[in-house]
Amino acid sequence: PSRRVLRGRRNATDRILDACPVDAFRRAAMHISQLLPGSLDKLGGFDEIVRVYEERYDAVAKDTSKTCDPAWPLSTRSKGLLVNLGEGTTGTRFLECVMERSSTLRGGHNIHTDQLATPAAALALTDAYDYLSDSPLPYEVVPLLLSHPGKLTAGIILTLRDPLDWVRSRVEHHGTKKCCKCCSVSAPPCGAKEWINASRPDYLTYYGKLSFVYKAWVACLATSPSLGFDTSNLYAFNMFARKPRDFQEGLFSALKRFVGSAAIKKRAYNRAWKKCATH
Repeated sequence: PSRRVLRGRRNATDRILDACPVDAFRRAAMHISQLLPGSLDKLGGFDEIVRVYEERYDAVAKDTSKTCDPAWPLSTRSKGLLVNLGEGTTGTRFLECVMERSSTLRGGHNIHTDQLATPAAALALTDAYDYLSDSPLPYEVVPLLLSHPGKLTAGIILTLRDPLDWVRSRVEHHGTKKCCKCCSVSAPPCGAKEWINASRPDYLTYYGKLSFVYKAWVACLATSPSLGFDTSNLYAFNMFARKPRDFQEGLFSALKRFVGSAAIKKRAYNRAWKKCATH
């Protein structure tokens, strides 16, 4: 069971801690592990992933000086927001291409709400879109979901990739010749940036664990009853699987559930899937 010490306030930090206690994280991590077969064996096992989350969770829960970023105001949008909370380099650009070609949703990719001065401005820019993906979303999970609880979120997509492969790809494609910091992992329970330092001897497994923890944390929040969600609110899939479980069909079914059949058409979706794969 969780060892969380109640903080006694109902700010963004308390609300997000309540949304994913350790037991709930454990269930979400098991779900993600089934979609990333073999990944846990390379990261020290299931219990090690839970340990990493619980250690970080407790560090925030027990120290009231540690807080998540301020919450955004509650959204007033009329239709729920669809988001892909997968990290960059998990197929986010491919999926953005598919959505652009096959849906009526106004999509935004790399919309830098993190550069705006106020939470209200960040919310306003977010709510100018119907579908959002890629950075800075992984670092805005807390204010995003707290401002869009329940039906204010149409659904959450979570594109996945083997964590070690993800770290290698990020360093290879986003690093610099000077070494060694390049990009970052979103570290629960607040989603803060933790820069990848490839000079660490254990950088692959260290950041690989954090990447897995991020994925499971998002899956936990995306199905959290305290945020008004349930299991129907999440569709997670591994686009890099050698033998994918027909996720093209699975994603289409999820999209219809999230945004309705009028917003996305099957024929255009299938054409886009083929076309975007060649880009």
